[in-house]
Amino acid sequence: MKKPLVRREPVATPNLGAVTLTMVPAFSWSFGCSPTAASMAAGYYDNNGYPEMYTGPTNWGFMPMDNSIWGTSSQFPEVQFALMLVDR
Repeated sequence: MKKPLVRREPVATPNLGAVTLTMVPAFSWSFGCSPTAASMAAGYYDNNGYPEMYTGPTNWGFMPMDNSIWGTSSQFPEVQFALMLVDR
């Protein structure tokens, strides 16, 4: 009989002084860490007072909360999600 697989994951326990940001898009890694992080930051600002950060046709001009709506790209050997900063 096999032992059940046990997964251990860290648990976030923020203290009272911690700041939590809301309305930050959760994009899948695509074309590197910098483009992914920059797109998520642009999405945060688009959703929080700077509506002109993303003005594309997707989601009626509002930054989507994930990048699945843009589909995939095969410009590289591995297929990756496309980001709003990538010119298709």
